[in-house]
Amino acid sequence: MNTTRKHTRTPIEVPTPLVPSAQRSQHRVTTTMTLLLFFALGSTVALAGSGGIRNGAIQGVVYDETGSALAGVSVVAVRETDPPIIRSTATDAQGQYFLQDMYLGNWVLGFSKFGFKTLDTTSGDPANRTALGDQVRVFIWTGQLVTAPAINLQPEFSSKQAQVSLEVIDGTSGLPVTHATVVSGTSSVFRAGADDRYALDVLIRFDEAGGLIPTRISIMAEGFMPSTVELPIGASDTPVPLNATLDPTLITLVGQVRLPSPSTGAEYDSIRVQIINLDPGLTQGTVRDFGLYSLRAPSSTTQQVREYDLQFTAPGFRPTHRGGVRTPEVGSLTILPEIVMERDPEETPEPNPEP
Repeated sequence: MNTTRKHTRTPIEVPTPLVPSAQRSQHRVTTTMTLLLFFALGSTVALAGSGGIRNGAIQGVVYDETGSALAGVSVVAVRETDPPIIRSTATDAQGQYFLQDMYLGNWVLGFSKFGFKTLDTTSGDPANRTALGDQVRVFIWTGQLVTAPAINLQPEFSSKQAQVSLEVIDGTSGLPVTHATVVSGTSSVFRAGADDRYALDVLIRFDEAGGLIPTRISIMAEGFMPSTVELPIGASDTPVPLNATLDPTLITLVGQVRLPSPSTGAEYDSIRVQIINLDPGLTQGTVRDFGLYSLRAPSSTTQQVREYDLQFTAPGFRPTHRGGVRTPEVGSLTILPEIVMERDPEETPEPNPEP
């Protein structure tokens, strides 16, 4: 009887090296710190990706002493740091302002406009955070839009209202100018009334001693040089009549005048050209380069077309006229057709007889 013996292999167990407890504890701490650092970095990246600390903005409105919106007020914001950071803007027609890109922290606001007392960034109680004192302070948090307290600027001097009735006259034609822009302070009017006069409410100011501060009215119109008039008296309950004269803007007319042949350079130099019925000093022309002339004349406008008559004179030649010359508007150029002058037989010297 054959007997077969089966051999079974027993796996060899490799003993796990013994790690001291101190090393195991240190391994766990290192792993934990690595995980914490990983999550901390992830949180930082996530925070930075969403914007992190964002800049804010400040908005507000400025009124005058009557509660009306005040346009054109300079607004300055100073961040209380060393060195300070400054932002600036101005109020719009509704008296509103908006300051953007404002860093986190305390900001002090200042307001100024000619004719009003300045509310600056350095005076007053630093702890004041309203518009009731001498200083306006706001705090900007990350991404915050702060509405600052409303500001009422007080006039620098005492004042009263005066009504002005202004007539604007064309200094060349003597006709009323009805399309002018008339401005005094914050008051303005852009067209004359049915009586060809401008009605305007003017703010009259007085100094601390009660003296009248000069009040000027600015006048501008297309085709005219700007001008100003000064209110001659103080405030009144009745309209103050005023008159102003505007000088026209001058343009240049150019052209060619030709003399019959043979003609000399001296004869060309003797030619004079001017506009009839206008001040010669205003429209004096010059002739040069054998008949090329230029002449200054009042410009036309979209409201008024100006036409003039030109006169050419020279010794020994008949006076020559050109009528209905229309002047261009400012910025345009007109080259006039050629003018031919004829000799005057009565003034032409007789040739010397041959000996």
